Amino acid sequence: MKKNDRVCHMLEKIKFLDFIMGIILILIVYFRAKEYLLAVVLGCILAIINFHVNTYITTYALTKKSLNANMVIIFGYFLRIFIVGIIGTLIFIHNEINVIAYVIGYTTHLISIVLYGINLK
Repeated sequence: MKKNDRVCHMLEKIKFLDFIMGIILILIVYFRAKEYLLAVVLGCILAIINFHVNTYITTYALTKKSLNANMVIIFGYFLRIFIVGIIGTLIFIHNEINVIAYVIGYTTHLISIVLYGINLK
């Protein structure tokens, strides 16, 4: 895949914000409710991986001028949702309350994206 400087710059800034948010989240959960730490961290890590995979798939598909580019995006979308859903289901089977912690961890990545967007101004 051809390097896109703007995409790489965005990923680096969001990676830094994710690191800061992750440390804050881990500290809060560790001192408030240790039993949910694994589910929160798993949700946060999965959201970060999901975001990076989505970025690479979209960048790849947009730089290629073929008809398969749309299929790559659609297949990647459904595969990522499937994996996140399976992990969420496994967590639910283990302990229903952990799903809330998993979703909170998954959602904290959105805070990093919002902070990145605010910093663009």
